[in-house]
Amino acid sequence: MQKSSHNPLLSLSSWPKLLVALFLSVSITWISSCHLYPQTLENSVGDNYFPDVHVGKILRIVEDGQMAFFDSTYTLDNAGSISYKFDNVEMKHELWFDYSPDYQETYDGIRRKGTMSVTWTTDMDIPGSELIVTMNSGFGFNDWNCTGTIKVQNWGIDEFEHTLWGIESDITLLEPAYNFEWTNEYVRVRIKGDTTKSTEDDWWAVGGRSYARNRQGRFYNATIKDSLYFANACKWGIIKGRVDIQHIDATQRIFVDYGSNTDTVCHEFITYSRGKNTQTVSKHLDGLAK
Repeated sequence: MQKSSHNPLLSLSSWPKLLVALFLSVSITWISSCHLYPQTLENSVGDNYFPDVHVGKILRIVEDGQMAFFDSTYTLDNAGSISYKFDNVEMKHELWFDYSPDYQETYDGIRRKGTMSVTWTTDMDIPGSELIVTMNSGFGFNDWNCTGTIKVQNWGIDEFEHTLWGIESDITLLEPAYNFEWTNEYVRVRIKGDTTKSTEDDWWAVGGRSYARNRQGRFYNATIKDSLYFANACKWGIIKGRVDIQHIDATQRIFVDYGSNTDTVCHEFITYSRGKNTQTVSKHLDGLAK
């Protein structure tokens, strides 16, 4: 249930400095069945989109995993094999997700593999607390291998009684044809679903700024102009929002529109424009990197 129609991300009076560096290579298809990003066009649209969804899905898996272990009434039938232990030496909690050898994830239909671990020392409801997600050697999705970390910090409550979550990622993705890395720092706010245990009805508003390098090795800045709305129930993740991309070595910008939905309809398409050229493409996460 939504507490307020007010967009909390756009109302913050001040923002921490948000940086993102992305190296990403993704296979998405044209509606016309052609390859989405041939070398003559920008790869940055897909390279900026897919890691947001990938990390968003992982954060949902982590949240479900925590609830399943600390709330006996919450049943988790997803996310492979999960185990928990407490490190008495470092006084930290450890949650392990094991997808070996392969696990077809029901959240988005993607095959995940390997292991992912989550560590924290204090209750995440306490402002200032921090959680680290580590994608270990051998972790990946479909034909990609993925290593790195995602750091989640509780930044406290804003004036609208929303908890602000700072998200920083440092990820390396490896594939036979393309290698890329992604680091980011965003702000996330849960704007729907906070009154229920289930994460399926959750919506997140995401804001921030990016610094990136696409699969062609081109550096660019990506700024979220209209907050991205991330719906957990949608396999494509982002259903609303706009991102502006500016390449370091060019003056021409790319404007990316993820949709304008305000209901539960999952928006399947991305529209982007560069100069006088406009393209509409399908997200199709289930067709990635097979």
